[in-house]
Amino acid sequence: MSSVSDNSNPMTNYDGVIIGVSVTAFVLAVVVKIWIIVFICKKQAEMQRKQFSDDSRFIPLTMVKFLDDMEREKPI
Repeated sequence: MSSVSDNSNPMTNYDGVIIGVSVTAFVLAVVVKIWIIVFICKKQAEMQRKQFSDDSRFIPLTMVKFLDDMEREKPI
C-alpha cells in the first residue's frame, strides 16, 4: 500500500503563519499610527504652552514701562 498524505494542498501548512504575520503587521501599523498621533498632539500642546508662557514674560515689562510713563506725565 502506498502512503496517502492528508494534506492535499501544501499551502494549508502555512495558513496559520500567514494569518499570524498579517495580524502582527496590522497591529504594528495601528500602534505606529497611534504613536504618531500622540506625538503630534504633544508637540502641538507644547507649542501652545510655549506661546503663552513667552507672552506672559513680556506683559510685566510692558506694564512697568506704562506705569513709568504715567508717572513721568503725572507724578504720584
